[in-house]
Amino acid sequence: GTAWSGGDNWQDKEVLAKIREWVYMGGGLIGIGEPTASQYQGRYFQLAEVLGVDKEIGFSLSYTRYPKPLQREHFITQDVTNPIDFGEGMRSIYALSDQTKILAASEGEVNLAANTFGTGRAVYIAGLPYNFQNNRLLLRAIHWAASREREMKIWFTSNPKTEVAAYPDAERFAVINNSLHPVTTIISTGEGKKVEVLLKPMEIRWFDI
Repeated sequence: GTAWSGGDNWQDKEVLAKIREWVYMGGGLIGIGEPTASQYQGRYFQLAEVLGVDKEIGFSLSYTRYPKPLQREHFITQDVTNPIDFGEGMRSIYALSDQTKILAASEGEVNLAANTFGTGRAVYIAGLPYNFQNNRLLLRAIHWAASREREMKIWFTSNPKTEVAAYPDAERFAVINNSLHPVTTIISTGEGKKVEVLLKPMEIRWFDI
């Protein structure tokens, strides 16, 4: 079906031009699975040049593609401690150029990539089932794509199993343990202040700012 890609709507030149322009001028784009998928004019992903990857569906097998090295260290993957779970993933994804930074791959196929397009950025993820590590991966991908890496540490929790919600007007913040086990986390307010918090399983604790 087309629910996950948009289908032939991605052949609309005006839509493509608007998104390309927006990213080129500093916007961010994150694609998961088969983003902008519609076989048209030699491309399967119609925004392949923005995402930095495309999917091989049999029409360009004559092109020689050499394996590209993984970029082991990147802002997006800094909190990864276990193999990333891409769920069912996506087969036959390849990098378009050396500019595409491959952050995770298996059997020569790209699972996670970061790309710059003009002054903007794009991230491709082959699949993203829910788990604590993937939550943090997505958070980092959002901040990187938006070129706002520094803002991530404003009301930030060091433990991916927890969340923090701040209410400056009420001068209160809450820390939430989403796991079934006791956890410890460090909350960064973004103003140089750090607070260590111990939480019981599924506990929510409130604090004054």
